[in-house]
Amino acid sequence: MKKTDIILKKIESTSEWKLREIMGNNYIDTPGFCNTKEELKNYSGIQDCMLSNMGESEFNKLKNWIKKNPKKVKLLFKKNKK
Repeated sequence: MKKTDIILKKIESTSEWKLREIMGNNYIDTPGFCNTKEELKNYSGIQDCMLSNMGESEFNKLKNWIKKNPKKVKLLFKKNKK
């Protein structure tokens, strides 16, 4: 699995409020369902699903955000301490 696919799956499984917290003013709305096996069977993969549901412009914004914000991307994988 590609690194980008892993990040996209994590984005899709993260709550909207958490994404808004991490992305701040750069928040990009994502489908929120492209990480399920049921949904993915209709596409060639997560990138195809997200591209089809977001449109090329928004999907490219998301990919650029991922590239330009590696520290924020790491926050997606950080476990919350209780």
